[in-house]
Amino acid sequence: MEQKMELNVEIGKRVRQARKDAGVNQTRFAMVLGLSRGSLSNIESGRQALQYEHLYKIAEVLGVNVYDLLPPLNSDSSVDIFKPIEQLPRPTKEKPIKCPVCRSKDVALIELREGNGVLGPGFSSWVTDSYYSCHSCGVRFDKIPKP
Repeated sequence: MEQKMELNVEIGKRVRQARKDAGVNQTRFAMVLGLSRGSLSNIESGRQALQYEHLYKIAEVLGVNVYDLLPPLNSDSSVDIFKPIEQLPRPTKEKPIKCPVCRSKDVALIELREGNGVLGPGFSSWVTDSYYSCHSCGVRFDKIPKP
């Protein structure tokens, strides 16, 4: 929870600075975004999370890149939005899948996902369809062929 607040504060600072650099006051900027001045003030101070559609609108209105409003991945700040690599699950040793057509081992599982429409903390997605695809010959198949 604390990391989320730190991220909100960092993004809020960047939004405030971009707005000031553009010479726009809070009241007018909030009106253009369809927010109350209080909501914009809360976003800029990190007390309120910025919705992603507003992030894109802010970047568009101020003429900046969306990435300029987000902290860099190599930031020295205490905001750590990604797990260190050591904490990620290690891949299991699985036997490579052979393509039933060309016998290549260049086969990948393709998962089609849907999500709740929110990227970031709290994002969830689920698999709606999956299939295997051979990168060598392009064939698509649903089940792993038996040797």
